[in-house]
Parts: sequence; structure tokens; C-alpha cells
Amino acid sequence: MTVQPDWLRRQAAARPRHAAVVTPQGSATFAELDDRVARLARVLSAHPATRVGVVLGNGLALAETVLACLRVGKPVVLFDPRLGLEEALPLVATTAPGLIVTNAETQDLGGALAAEVDGESCAHAGLAAAARSSARDTPSGVDLERTAVVVFSSGTSGTPKPIELTAGNLLWSALASASRLGSRPEDRWLACLPLSHMGGLSILFRSVLLGTTMQLHRGFDLAAVRAALAGEGTTMVSLVPTTLARLIDEVKSGVVAAPALRCALIGGASAPIELLEEARRSGLPVAPTYGLTETASQVATLAPGEPFGETGRVGPPLLPTEVSIVGADGRDVEAGVVGGIRIRGATVSATALEEDGWLHTGDAGRLDSVGVLTALGRQDDVIITGGENVSPGEVEAVLGRLPGIAEVAVAGVADPQWGQVVGAWVVPSPGASISLEGLREACGTQLAPHKRPRWLTLADALPRTALGKIRRNLLGGR
Repeated sequence: MTVQPDWLRRQAAARPRHAAVVTPQGSATFAELDDRVARLARVLSAHPATRVGVVLGNGLALAETVLACLRVGKPVVLFDPRLGLEEALPLVATTAPGLIVTNAETQDLGGALAAEVDGESCAHAGLAAAARSSARDTPSGVDLERTAVVVFSSGTSGTPKPIELTAGNLLWSALASASRLGSRPEDRWLACLPLSHMGGLSILFRSVLLGTTMQLHRGFDLAAVRAALAGEGTTMVSLVPTTLARLIDEVKSGVVAAPALRCALIGGASAPIELLEEARRSGLPVAPTYGLTETASQVATLAPGEPFGETGRVGPPLLPTEVSIVGADGRDVEAGVVGGIRIRGATVSATALEEDGWLHTGDAGRLDSVGVLTALGRQDDVIITGGENVSPGEVEAVLGRLPGIAEVAVAGVADPQWGQVVGAWVVPSPGASISLEGLREACGTQLAPHKRPRWLTLADALPRTALGKIRRNLLGGR
């Protein structure tokens, strides 16, 4: 057992009046947050549940509950409050929390989930009321080897899987991020991603561990993000490519200014290089990153100002993470050769490791001669047509550059002659008139014959996860 002094309690002693969490609905200094967490921890400690589920949207209540569970050593299971009951039932069955914390918006879903596993559902407001009459707790510390959070994988190709992350995983993830991007006492990291997913949750732990401020929004609201960047001192922000594209339009029109912003971390999905270059020309200091739920967020990150090179280039692995590229035989390939990405290190969930001690991600990528990683997407997304391999991302990059296209997704479509053919789902920009024949002609001049989409269709929208990843398994017509 490796135990550290309670992280939040340390910040409350060192920076009591410094803003810990700032939300449109209310804020808390480190001292205030510590007091709330201390009292809530007392209530949770007395409850017989060994695991606590939360069905809460972004807000102080969610942050308090996560940190209170960490304090009493009870793993917290994070459910996306936007899930439907049929989506959530398999998730609660695999994790079986004895207590599920809800609010007025999620009490029906939380109650149904608790009933499924013979647990109890309780509103956060009720717990908080009980906590106000409780004495402060005396934390014993943070056990780095104990499971702290259970977060579900993104589910881009099927049912999400529960990923157990220890406090040690979270600690090393925060330190690794700071080692690459730096950390300043005045940093204010805007979290407009859901805290029920790793991209948002990691910001909470960075704030608590590094003593910085988390600006927490309920979700991505362009007006709220604009205000935060313009006048609330935001220095860091986490975005996905779809929200970055919306922000670029605002910046180019002169609506958004971000005088204090020093890093926009772009993850959740591979960002086309054209989008990143446009962002940088617009003055946004973008930093593309590659990470997974199983690695407690970032694996490799290209710092702001470094050359992009190509779509998917995400920089060297962060300390203490080790990345290896292997071929079909499981052996390391030479520099520059595409293979499967595998990862090991202190940020990696032990429950995700294979027998060889590595996390086999299922993603394709390559390392260059100096160890810079290029992530090329899911290996099972590769289209095999007539014996030729086609990367969906390469075709998406070509189509995405064409005028009048807002979004595009590429996937394999079953074909009796070729096994698969390249299929493309295209979302036109508002008011644009798209000719499918024109798209075919454009692809004919920029792609080899086997890479050209043989199956093209227009779509109103693309199926995506909460973090903006394309759910290729849900694309119609496959």
C-alpha cells in the first residue's frame, strides 16, 4: 500500500482562497471545496456501499462526490446522465454500485439502475443536507494502489467497457500532462467535456493535484466558451475536433478573443491537419493529443507551436508512458512502419493489460526514428478492398477539404465482389449544394482507384460518442 496525504486537503492548506472550481451556477475555493467534501465523505463513509455510482451532469455536485469517494476509498462509477435506460442497464450490471447519487434531472434513471442491482438511489441534495450536520472527517490519505474511479470506454464500436483506474494512474496522468504542457499557479482550465468521460474527468484531478482552477461548464455552449475565453482568464481548454471547428469560425469572424489562452488540447478523435493549421492561423494554440480511457487520458501530445507534419501526428509519448508498435506477429516493427499501438506505464489501468504486460489498444500507428507517434485510427476500421488496405482517415482528409462539406465519415461497406468497398457519408455545410458526381470526380484526382468511395451518400448528421468520436458501427447501409 502506498498512501499519500489527501490531495484536496493539501491544496486547501496551501491555497485556501484560490478558486478550485468555477461554474456558472456557483464556485468554490480550495478551502470551501475541502469543507464540502469532508462532510460528504463522512456520510459516504457510513454507508454500507463499497462502490458509489453517480448519474450527474457537470457541476459542483459531481466534483464534490468524486472527491469525497476518493477521500473515503470507495471507487466511484461514472455514468453518463444522457444515457437511455436500455443503454445504461448493461453498464450498471457489470459494476454493481451499492449507492447511486442523482439529482432532480436524473433521479428516474438512477432509481431504475439502483433497482437493477438491489442498490439504493439517493439525491445529492439529500446527502449534502445530511452532510451539513456531520462533523468534519479526518482523512487517512489517498491509497495510490486502490481503484479510485470506474470510467466507461467510449464505445465507438460496441458496448462501452468499465475501466478501473487507481489513484496512482490519475496522479501520474496529471504529472505527465504538466510535464508536457507546463503548469502555472494562475492556470484556469476550461472543462466543457463531460466529467463522466476521461477527457473531462482528468481536468478535475489536474486541478486538485496541481492547485489550479477548473472552469466547469455543463457542456459545450459556444456563447459560454466565448465568454470564458474572452474575459474569464482561461489559459487552457480541452476540445474535440467538432467543437474546435465551431470555435474557429467564431475566431475568424472576430467574435472570440482569447488573450490568456496558452493551450487548446485537441483530443477525442483525430483532427485533420487542415483543421489544426486553420486553428493556428486563427491564433488558437492547438495541441493535438492521443489518449485513451485505459491510460487515464493523454498518451502523447504535440505541444503548441510544434510542427504538425501530418494528420495524426501527436508528438512523443509522455513520461512515464512507453509506446511500442507491433506487427501481426506481435513483434516490434522498425521505425516508420505502421502497426498496432501498444502501451505500458504508470498511467495504464492494470485491468486493461494483456498477459504480456501491455495494453493492446487496437489502434494503428507508427513511431518515427526519434520516437514521435502518429496515430492512424482503429485497426478494425481499416477497409480491405480487393486485398488492398485503405485507411478511412486518409479518405476523410481528402473529402473534408472539399468546399461545402461540414463533416464526413468513411467506412467499409460489404461487397460480394471486392469483400468491401469504400463508403463515405457526407454532411453538407448549411446552405451548400453537394453533387455526389462532383465528389467522385474530386476523389478521382486525389486518391488511388482502390481508395475512391464507391458508395456515397448525403447525411444530416454523423453518429458520434459524447466526445465526438464517430461511431462507425452505427453508420447506415453497412
